[in-house]
Amino acid sequence: MSRLIVALVATVALLAAACGDDDADTNGGDTNGAVDTNGAVDEEAQAYIDALADVFYEDALGGGGFDVTRDEATCVAATMVGVLGTQPLIDAGVTPEDIAGGDASDLDDLPMDPDEQQAEQLWDGINGCIDLGAMMAAEMTMAGLSEESAACIGDGIVASDAFRDQMIGSMVAPEDIDPSLDAQLDEEFERLADECLTPEEMAELGI
Repeated sequence: MSRLIVALVATVALLAAACGDDDADTNGGDTNGAVDTNGAVDEEAQAYIDALADVFYEDALGGGGFDVTRDEATCVAATMVGVLGTQPLIDAGVTPEDIAGGDASDLDDLPMDPDEQQAEQLWDGINGCIDLGAMMAAEMTMAGLSEESAACIGDGIVASDAFRDQMIGSMVAPEDIDPSLDAQLDEEFERLADECLTPEEMAELGI
């Protein structure tokens, strides 16, 4: 797979890992009353959101060198709690304090395991929280692309079905991701390269 595609996937891999498969039971997405029909969040749920947001911002996202604001990290955390609920965490004895700085601060170990429908909701929510195309574009400008060209490719990749399927698969069962998606992403990148890059940029990248 193209080294640029690898960089693009790595950019959002932390988000997928945070919501990823760990063989836990989500009780069918029961939110345990965390979010009511009007979108209000109860005090307990807010504590989990705040703790998750701190970890996203300081360790997974902000600490990973990506340009993510605290508001964006809070939005991602609220999406997770809204879709998956707090019951899996409560059942596992994981408190907000554990997430914020204790034994559960490793997001890969959290008992929040989405099914495919929940993963789709998470992915759509994350896209609403963060401009992933811009995040990817920032990575590509470091590889020598102009801001305009990088934005064109970043937005195109995020909008592609292959990328969406790969990220959703990363949340549900990483070991079962369709290997053909890598080839599909390569094809999408080549299509976007023809559309977005200048001849000089294509030559620089060896395309």
